[in-house]
Amino acid sequence: MPTRIRDSAWFDRFSPLSRQNGLNCHAETMKCWLPLTMAMVVAMASAHVAARELPIRSFTVADGLADNRVNRIVLDSRGLLWICTNSGISRFDGSQFQSFGVPEGLPYPVINDLLETSDGDFWLASNGGGVIRFRVATAGPRYEAFSVDREPTSNRVNRLFRAADGAVWVGTDGGLFRMTERPEGGPGFTRVGLQRRGHPDEMVQVWSFAEDREGTLWVGTRFGLVSILRGGSIVSYPVRQELETDHVFSLLYAHEDDVLWIGHQSGLALFKPPPAASHSTVAPVAQPLEDRSIVRAAAQQFARQNGPAGVTACAT
Repeated sequence: MPTRIRDSAWFDRFSPLSRQNGLNCHAETMKCWLPLTMAMVVAMASAHVAARELPIRSFTVADGLADNRVNRIVLDSRGLLWICTNSGISRFDGSQFQSFGVPEGLPYPVINDLLETSDGDFWLASNGGGVIRFRVATAGPRYEAFSVDREPTSNRVNRLFRAADGAVWVGTDGGLFRMTERPEGGPGFTRVGLQRRGHPDEMVQVWSFAEDREGTLWVGTRFGLVSILRGGSIVSYPVRQELETDHVFSLLYAHEDDVLWIGHQSGLALFKPPPAASHSTVAPVAQPLEDRSIVRAAAQQFARQNGPAGVTACAT
């Protein structure tokens, strides 16, 4: 059963949409309310908010959340918020949570990510059970689990990403896969070799994705950044090669500025991607190219800061 949030008036008090347009932002008007989910956090910086009444509200299992360990938050096309946790997923409509976990039939409890399908259902990235089809809009079993590969690490799925051309990419603890969605039957998974020197694909954890304006796919891994060009050529970008690991946990591409934000294990980097044409004729798929522009810029920046972490600006 959904659990209703008792203090719903709290949301109205801090809602910019409510103040500007006189809207009542509850479940029936969620498409108006949900965009301010992150805005409420940003609003904490306002000097006009009294310290005793900061615009922040925490949610726990007591409010109906599936688990207090939250792995990812996704906004769907209906304006509903989905929270991926270690005990299933929770749907939030602005006034109440509805959770879906093992007691409700979910095959595996730990969910790292969620991707909406064109017909309104979802793919779930589970941390050990492969990819799970979660039906909320179409007929059929509510839950179906599909193995990504025979290797157990490949069924620990960290991230799902749909590119502009419709391709679905699956990042796992055992490498990168491309998923083929089928109207009938289960999805198909094809391994895409990242060709990291000295690191077998089965040992390369994939954490994050982004796509730039040229259609280049950027992949954050345990061993640095990788780009996959439209033609299939692969270019690797080490970030801190002197470290034992080179985790790129998060990526964000800013279309307006044509820059890539890189969330690295040792700090935050801002990278200006090179034109795809500069690599497309140089790096055939069988022979990946290594571009050291980031690692050179990062080394200079970190040396100036004389510390293990910080913000780095990199340009090619």
